[in-house]
Amino acid sequence: MNRIKKLRKENNLTQRELADETKIPYRTIQRWENGKTDIKSDAALVLADFFGVHVPYLLGYSTQRTAEEEISMMIDDFNRDFIEFLKYHDLYLSDSQIPLITNTMYSMSNINHRYLMTFMKNGDFDGLENAKNMEFEKLFEYSSFWDMQYNGLKASNKSLKNKQSL
Repeated sequence: MNRIKKLRKENNLTQRELADETKIPYRTIQRWENGKTDIKSDAALVLADFFGVHVPYLLGYSTQRTAEEEISMMIDDFNRDFIEFLKYHDLYLSDSQIPLITNTMYSMSNINHRYLMTFMKNGDFDGLENAKNMEFEKLFEYSSFWDMQYNGLKASNKSLKNKQSL
């Protein structure tokens, strides 16, 4: 179930006020909140931007409100796991080498994140699916963030196609 009503109430907005602020029809917001219709990807992006959350949270696929929370959690986990990895494999890195390696990995990760986010921002499910299948298959297996992004856009895309076929 989506979190539109929860976010709207947190921001002390009525459905009509949210409709006025986002230029989304009032009745559409009512139907989304009552679960009568699915949210299109373009509208999900508008609402996510408006509320300052990421789409998977808005759609109920993630407990992390923002991508930054998800990334911060991943970085903390990674730092702990990386030290454990070094211990387990008896790898010998100096104190100055560890941040060089992790910073290089973070930099590469940020580049990939921006690349994949362009598909999300454009509502381009086919592009994201191609990237997933061609270059990032393992990423979508191990990253709950990208798995949720993919599934959120897939659900929005499916809903859009179903409505277009009617």
